Amino acid sequence: MKISFKTFLTYTILILLSVAFLTVGNSICSSNSLEEDYEQHATATVTGIISDIQVPSSLGGEGLSAREITFVAEITSGDFDGKEVSVRQYIDELYSYQQKPVEAGDKIILVTYEQGENADVWQFAEYNRLPWLITLVLLFFGIIIIIGKIKGVGTVLSLVFTAAAVLCIYIPGILKGYNVYLLTVIVSVFVVVMSLVMLNGISKKTLCACIGNVGGIGAAALLSLLFNHLMHISGIIDESYIYLTYMDVPLDLTAIVWGGTVIGAVGAVMDVSIEIASSINELNINMSERSFSRMFKSGMNIGKDAIGTMTNTLILAYVGCSLATLLLEATYSKDLLYLINTERIAVELMQSIIGSIGILLAVPLTALVSSYVYNKGKIKRQKAEDTPMTDEEFWNERL
Repeated sequence: MKISFKTFLTYTILILLSVAFLTVGNSICSSNSLEEDYEQHATATVTGIISDIQVPSSLGGEGLSAREITFVAEITSGDFDGKEVSVRQYIDELYSYQQKPVEAGDKIILVTYEQGENADVWQFAEYNRLPWLITLVLLFFGIIIIIGKIKGVGTVLSLVFTAAAVLCIYIPGILKGYNVYLLTVIVSVFVVVMSLVMLNGISKKTLCACIGNVGGIGAAALLSLLFNHLMHISGIIDESYIYLTYMDVPLDLTAIVWGGTVIGAVGAVMDVSIEIASSINELNINMSERSFSRMFKSGMNIGKDAIGTMTNTLILAYVGCSLATLLLEATYSKDLLYLINTERIAVELMQSIIGSIGILLAVPLTALVSSYVYNKGKIKRQKAEDTPMTDEEFWNERL
């Protein structure tokens, strides 16, 4: 992959600025105000099974039993690295969800509620899935780079910085009690500008896509504010939101719903805006007789094709994330009128529709801005030609 000096310089400056933004933002938003974690976790490897017996259910289920597996595990992280401990896995028949019984060689996560380095009582918490998740992520990144080459590298970097912005600034900032609206705007602008510049450099195409994106996201943000008010959204959507009310720092749940709507729409709107801007950029290069009207019409035609797939993508993404919720609500309520009016379902519908509206508005705005930017000089010349000459200009031209 040959990289020009300009591209290298752009990448370097953008990476440095992004790292600075994330570092400063994390130092401002990180908080130690929450209670210290009373749990200690460690990774471990199962080295052998001691016993596997049936015992009465500890939850008092009549006629129900539980499976108690005692095994030896070697801790492989933290202050206890190398230490062998005796651990129990408890599988109760009362629960419909049953963990897989441990076997020798399994990679697991242990938990202890004892403090300090002398903790001796450990329990099985979960299987250690992180190595396989890392493998999957590396496979994903590898395919991106192989197919996208230098743009693939930019895509990977933008994904890393986007995830870091959400995990290191957005979530800690909300938990620290900062204004959710301001945090959402800052993180969204960073993600949009960083991603588009990372993928396309500093160019007219990037400028047009940024303007279209900001317009689409801005419209979605305003609509979300309006309909949060009109639909009397309280923010108590499910158990997760209820638990947030018990935090030491008071959180604005309605603002969190709004932030989820905006953040959820950023990716889809950014996708369609760069698609339109990129298409009009190609028209600018290859169209022999280009004009504002022809390029705008072409951009809108391209956008119409993108609208159908992107809105479906956004709505299906929301449905996919909330499928268990939808199934649960549908099970306990057969009344469609009531089901749609529950706050949980209403918010899901509102978020998917408002995100789709953001996509719809981003298409004409991006097409309009791109057509103007690529024909700016031509439009000025056309206006000059259409302006009647004064008598002085007429005789000066003749002389």
